Amino acid sequence: MTIEQAKEILKRPKFGDPQQLEALQRLRDAGKEEELRARLLGKVMLCSECGMGNRTKKCWQCGGEAVAVTKQLLESWDLNILEGVAEDIEER
Repeated sequence: MTIEQAKEILKRPKFGDPQQLEALQRLRDAGKEEELRARLLGKVMLCSECGMGNRTKKCWQCGGEAVAVTKQLLESWDLNILEGVAEDIEER
């Protein structure tokens, strides 16, 4: 469900409507997604050569270039992926 569809459903509230509950959850998720996208933009994620996670521009393992999180990459991820990447980056 898109954000626009969720907003349209919520314009005509019906008590206990499962579709309305789904729309509310979608809007909550959209808020979390935007927060995570803002937090992750530009963070260094993985080495392009060996795939090792790191926080520097050069990989500590092989010297390859690190891959930064871009706006295009962030837009292609849903909430589950965003949460996983955020958890992975914060653990390092």
